[in-house]
Amino acid sequence: MKAATLDLVSSGPVSSSADLSFGLLGPTTVTGDAGEIEIHGIVRRRLLARLLVTANRPVPVERLREDLWEGDLPQSAASTLKSHVSLLRRVLGPDRLVHRDGAYLLRVEPDELDVFLFEREALAGRELLRNGDPKGAADALGRGLARWRGPALAEVAHASWAQPEAVRLEELRAACLEGWLEARLAVGETHELIADAEAAITEHPLREGLWAKLITALYRSGRQADALRTYQRLREILGDELGIAPSRELVVLEGAILRQDLEPAPIDASQQSARVGLGRRTNNLPPELTSFVPRPAVQAEVAALLEASRLVTLTGAGGTGKTRLALRVAADAADGYDGVWLCELAPLEDPADVPRELAAAIGCREQPDVELSRTIADRLAEGTNLLILDNCEHLIDAAAAVTAPLLEAAPSLRVLATSRSPLRVVGEVVHRVPSMSVPGPEATSTALEDYEAVRLFVERAKSQRGDFAIAPANAVAVASVCVRLDGIPLALELAAARMRTMSVVDIERHLDDRFRLLTGGARTAPARQQRLESLIDWSHDLLNEQERAVLRRLTVFAGGFDLVAAEAVAACSLVDRRDVLDVVASLVDKSLLQVDTSGITARYRMLETVRAYATLKMDEEERQSARSAHAHHFLRVVEVAAPHFSGADQLEWRTRLEYDHDNLRSAFATLIAPAEHAALALRFGVAVSRFWNSRGYYGDEVDLLQAALGRTDATPETAVRAAALNAAGYLMFRRGESSLAQRFLDEALRIGRHLGSPALVADSLRTAAWVADRRGDRRAAAALASEAVEAAEASGEAHLLARAYDVRAAASQNEDPEAARADYAEALRYCRASGDGLGQASALNNLAVLDLEQGDNLAARQRFSEALAIAGDVRDAALVPFLEYGVGLAACLAGDHRTAEPAFVSALLAARRTGQRSLVAYGLLGMCAVLTAGGRAAEAAVLLGASSALFEELGEQPERIETGLRERVVASLRGELGAGLDEVIEDGRRLPGAEVLRLATEGL
Repeated sequence: MKAATLDLVSSGPVSSSADLSFGLLGPTTVTGDAGEIEIHGIVRRRLLARLLVTANRPVPVERLREDLWEGDLPQSAASTLKSHVSLLRRVLGPDRLVHRDGAYLLRVEPDELDVFLFEREALAGRELLRNGDPKGAADALGRGLARWRGPALAEVAHASWAQPEAVRLEELRAACLEGWLEARLAVGETHELIADAEAAITEHPLREGLWAKLITALYRSGRQADALRTYQRLREILGDELGIAPSRELVVLEGAILRQDLEPAPIDASQQSARVGLGRRTNNLPPELTSFVPRPAVQAEVAALLEASRLVTLTGAGGTGKTRLALRVAADAADGYDGVWLCELAPLEDPADVPRELAAAIGCREQPDVELSRTIADRLAEGTNLLILDNCEHLIDAAAAVTAPLLEAAPSLRVLATSRSPLRVVGEVVHRVPSMSVPGPEATSTALEDYEAVRLFVERAKSQRGDFAIAPANAVAVASVCVRLDGIPLALELAAARMRTMSVVDIERHLDDRFRLLTGGARTAPARQQRLESLIDWSHDLLNEQERAVLRRLTVFAGGFDLVAAEAVAACSLVDRRDVLDVVASLVDKSLLQVDTSGITARYRMLETVRAYATLKMDEEERQSARSAHAHHFLRVVEVAAPHFSGADQLEWRTRLEYDHDNLRSAFATLIAPAEHAALALRFGVAVSRFWNSRGYYGDEVDLLQAALGRTDATPETAVRAAALNAAGYLMFRRGESSLAQRFLDEALRIGRHLGSPALVADSLRTAAWVADRRGDRRAAAALASEAVEAAEASGEAHLLARAYDVRAAASQNEDPEAARADYAEALRYCRASGDGLGQASALNNLAVLDLEQGDNLAARQRFSEALAIAGDVRDAALVPFLEYGVGLAACLAGDHRTAEPAFVSALLAARRTGQRSLVAYGLLGMCAVLTAGGRAAEAAVLLGASSALFEELGEQPERIETGLRERVVASLRGELGAGLDEVIEDGRRLPGAEVLRLATEGL
């Protein structure tokens, strides 16, 4: 049956003279005489929106490419852009979308774009309101607001190029709402206005002008009590979210309502942001000499804590910006206090000097025959005061001794302290100040300045080199600098100071020697802020010998660790294992370790800058001792975990090991290095391979196992070597290295037979049978699998027997489907009895494939769904995408392409992440069938070529079902493309893998 042709639009191309209208105030739309014209494809719709944002202005081709793909350009970006432009021209007309001087320009008349019409009506409305015509203003502004169909640039507002325009339009819309409500109030509307004002406030809850209109309308409707309650709502919202009071204009409005003499002058928009102090007498806050990069979430959280508690201590690693944050929070809250006082303790060395420094800070002197503490307390008891005690850590006892009695003697006093350790005073609330946000691996170059650390680095870099900006050439280096410096503000500022004489790429390359590099602090700054090493020295000098030893030994962890691991590694001649708990807790208190208590078990980690510092303090003997303890600990962990991957506790152990994935790699590498640990390295590799396979790790991890095998040729005939060879052979075949995998499997089987171990023989035969089956050699697979069943029965190990039955069934199902069904049922029975979720899901998957081959699509879909649920429960990253592919295959064979497409796409994306290249080949074939059914013949043929090339590269033959599916697809495509099919298939064979996956998944 001939596939349907997919037209771009139902009405065909339109000429340049056609009347069109465009919409950006909501989803992007194009409307012609016959109604809305559909624009297909995510990239094409993004292109249209991008050109409409700059309508009638040229956009350079290079800029369009960057914006359309957010800096992640495909290799074919140039040709793909031309293709999308060409297709868009068919809809809009060739004279509208023109190319000149290396740029594209979209011509739009003033009355064709809703943004232009809205701006015109908004301007007219404001003019009419200003000129005393509220009725005309209400009409004009109402017409403008009626043009909105949703958020501005709704489909692309997340894109960096669209955000400024979206924010501008939304701000203009909010201003129009205020003007519209004001105009309606002026013509006497009150009751009708209340609902509209409430709706506007729901969208813009912090816009005080809208609240003023609502409060006024309520009052004029005779609802004085509701008006006052509404004012109180606003006061609570501003206090909770921003830590501020309503504007003076709203305070005046409340007073007029209370006196019942409301006819206030309209609130002047130019005064909306004004703030009048509440009688604050004075403060000694220093002026800000450099720009402050806002940290809205952290600022709001600290302000809320300070509102609710009388003592808030900001803790955190050195250089995280505790002082700057405290000063900004205090400045923002200053209008609520009679006095705001900063007392800096960093310059002090003697605890006895703390009271005198505090007295000087708040402006009081010692009185004859009166204790200084009494004089300070009396001063701070006058009115409401906020005291900032800055840098308390080195005088922590003295700071606590001063603070506790002050809080008792001055009931209206609030204290905001900064310290690397809590004060431990009754009533203290501790807030750990996080480092600035840094880009993750998924961040695009165009969105880097969404992250606080990047904004700070860029601002400080510009102060050294005015022309500095993030560009494609330096974006990766900027992100890396911010991540490697842990988002620590002081470290970022020191790095930016190097921009006078270095590029950001140079800085990033020298971060391995960060303490030599980062030494350029301001001459007038405290000594601890002039060099990164001095910053850590300040904390390190406060530690005792036990704390220093534990800090050094914990540097061997890769990533985080739990307390059990810390006890195993940190225990040494200086620290008893039983004391590690207290030492770790102390290091957390002193902000040298970070802790995450959100999970069942607390996890600790060390900032990279602290790790680099502490590593320099270790000698080689201590380093080797700590690394050995680390490796032996994780060897015990994986050997305890390995048997559970065949039983009911798979999920629990997979989750536990997932946390320590980086530690496992590091521990394995440690054991591989010395020859005397060769046997231990193989034990580690055998135990950890079950975890790696369950999570779909087929990359560098397999190389580690191969390296371990290469270290053990002195004792080749051991059971652990055979098990390691079998594990490596399986993982390597999954990675696509079939020849080397076969050599390993052959050697594993030889050793197992030599040792007379039924378990080793069964496991090796099962793996060899599975490989033969995947290669299409069904006869060899069936023979090997039958022998595996016999060996597994002799071994008495149920999990081996279940998997042997499973692979024997897979090998024989073409020739004897009923015998295969019986074997699958036996495998399923054994797995259910032992609680082996992974085994159950695998057997159900194979039964579902057998159902498909026998034409029972409904049963197959039910089994695939059941297997997918079980595999999802145990979070098996390797099997889940295969089952998703199975769901897609069953749906595709049933003609349900709407279900098949997302299942294939999900399987492809997961296979790409886990490196399962065989699954990629199958997934591409599935998407080829979907695209063929959808009339997208050319794209389907490209995927067909890519899939065929990958099967050939892997040395695999598609299964019988897929072979039949491919034959039907080829026949359909031949009918569509004729003699041109072979050429397009060849194009697909040559297309890079990343481009193939982009083509297969972008449409969804």
